[in-house]
Amino acid sequence: MYLRRVLLILIPLCLISLGVSIWFMFFPTQETEPEKTTPICILSQQNGQLATFTPEDYEHTNAIQVYPVYTRLLPEIDQRQLTAGIEIYSDAQLRQLLEDYGL
Repeated sequence: MYLRRVLLILIPLCLISLGVSIWFMFFPTQETEPEKTTPICILSQQNGQLATFTPEDYEHTNAIQVYPVYTRLLPEIDQRQLTAGIEIYSDAQLRQLLEDYGL
């Protein structure tokens, strides 16, 4: 008698949880990527060192800040990206890139 009551409660609960799991497997929640607006700065190089520039400084001539990381020591693909300039949209993104480059 006791086992029958337990089964009458557990079986529907298991079926409901299985149904919810299957629902989220086939219809996952969509996480939206934040829209890219105007970059807060551009990470590039100046005199062979990492530097940040204002987004309006397309020629990368007047650095906001220069970092003690020499770009010639970085992999070639990173050097090419920095020569073109990497648009930075948040402080967290800038910190992560600087950390990746060894700062």
